Amino acid sequence: MRTLKCLLVVAIVAIAAPYASAQCTPPGWTSIGGGGVGYYNWIANGQPGSTTICWSSTAPIVTATDCGQSQKTFNFDTYNDELIQFVDIPADRHETHFDLTYLLTMNDPNHDGTYTYLKAEVLDVTDGVMRASQTYWGSDASLTCGRRDLTFDGDYAGHTFRIRFKGGPFYSGTVIHVRSIGFLQSI
Repeated sequence: MRTLKCLLVVAIVAIAAPYASAQCTPPGWTSIGGGGVGYYNWIANGQPGSTTICWSSTAPIVTATDCGQSQKTFNFDTYNDELIQFVDIPADRHETHFDLTYLLTMNDPNHDGTYTYLKAEVLDVTDGVMRASQTYWGSDASLTCGRRDLTFDGDYAGHTFRIRFKGGPFYSGTVIHVRSIGFLQSI
């Protein structure tokens, strides 16, 4: 019986894994504007659908209108919610400019600068170095659908990065939404 259960688990994983990986293909190469600067977007599911597939997440997905239209967003509604995705840069990709970009809505009516926050970070898992980090506090000015960017430069061909968003409200009534996430690599 135990062997049968193990085989069943292996079969489910074998069937589900290709589906998840097919769903987690990053958008790839694109350009900004007509014939503008080209970049490669490594984040899969940066504009969340109905599930957190591609992300390790404790932040639920909700529909919100804070960016002017009804869209799905990652909702940091519990203290220390987390959203993580790992990105592998192939060994033959030597473009040297990186940008973690996202849209943030944060409104803390209590203006708590101690416990209410959203931290975005890029950790180079290959060598353990934090390449970029930024924290937006509840005491900072309220922000509605504001673009945030963390940039760094270097040749990181063959490296693995952990993209992480962590935070949440300490008080009820606070809104923290993250959407339109991209991890861009360009020359």
